[in-house]
Amino acid sequence: MLTSERPTSSQLSRFSSGVRKLVAPLIKCNRRFFLRQLSDIIKISDAVESDTIQTYYTLDAEVLKQSGSNRKLSNVAEQARKLRPRMQAMYDVLSESRTYLDCTGHAGEDQAAAEEMFLSFLQNPSLDPISDVTPCAYDCFIANLHSFLVQCSENQLQKGVLYSANTPILRFPKRTSPMKAKSSNSSSSSTGGEETLHTITQHLDNVLFPVLAGEDMVVCGSEQRKQTVIDIVDKINFLKPKSHPNHSVVLWADGNESRPKGVVGVCHDRSESAALNLRSTAVLDANACVLRTVPYRGFLLSNLSTKRRFPSVAALLAFVAATLTNISALVYLSRFLSPLHLENENITLDDERIIVNMLTELDLVKYQGLKCALEKRRSMNEPTKVIQL
Repeated sequence: MLTSERPTSSQLSRFSSGVRKLVAPLIKCNRRFFLRQLSDIIKISDAVESDTIQTYYTLDAEVLKQSGSNRKLSNVAEQARKLRPRMQAMYDVLSESRTYLDCTGHAGEDQAAAEEMFLSFLQNPSLDPISDVTPCAYDCFIANLHSFLVQCSENQLQKGVLYSANTPILRFPKRTSPMKAKSSNSSSSSTGGEETLHTITQHLDNVLFPVLAGEDMVVCGSEQRKQTVIDIVDKINFLKPKSHPNHSVVLWADGNESRPKGVVGVCHDRSESAALNLRSTAVLDANACVLRTVPYRGFLLSNLSTKRRFPSVAALLAFVAATLTNISALVYLSRFLSPLHLENENITLDDERIIVNMLTELDLVKYQGLKCALEKRRSMNEPTKVIQL
């Protein structure tokens, strides 16, 4: 929940309201539980002081016969009588709101528990766990903690026009929209799956360049490597800059099926994947751990070519998203100055392809012609290189 930015008044108000809704049933349950204990203490105290005191010696006869113990129990009972009106008033205030469900886990009296609790005042008892003092609201409280955290930290408050890893990497002053995560596997890509990308951090520039430039990529592997292929395809599509979450993603397809556009996972055994040669398509062979593609020649992705260690998958994805955020500064500039005339930025043809493809994601009609003109400048005989991952 802690961020470098100071929370706004609306955020604090929303957080405070959420905490009250989350904790109020817990407090209400604890007050009712305490009221029942106070009632039990008063009942036992009244019985001890009555003519039937001998029947209560069965609690602990030797202890109750001691004058010091009797005096302490009397003091506890007196305090209980004074506290009861206050606790009842607190409980009544909480009960006035209909938004909180009434607790029902301890409606009946428990004579044995009351006697045990009453005698515990003779010693210095330790604090009880919260699950014991809120018996019917504790489970619901714990179950709602995660949803409350998600509600407070969800990305719908962060608006932009381009997103990577559900993080806004480009914003416009007058044109923004929230990125709503899909209910598919991609919504949990930052935490689930394997740690495949950790092993290829020194080649992330070559792995991501075809995707950032708008080319197709095939991630192939045998049936035994299905989960690895799915994980790679899922995370690359998760990182791919997009203006909406509605892109269709094929995580795993049979080798005989027609291959869709974009980054797809295809089932191929070792011999089939080794012989796979597709025009203008990068091939990541999970069977041989190699990438067959035209190498990236540029500067925008240079910091993705160094081998690094990341503590988690989420940290790696955040690092890549930060790199794409820096590139988005040139994308924003290119809306007013053609990317083909950014000589002072020391960018190459590959860098221009990345910028133009991100512009096309923003406005296909406006920038598709520019993308086609840029593709004509490419050499059709560029050599493909095999990169060992």
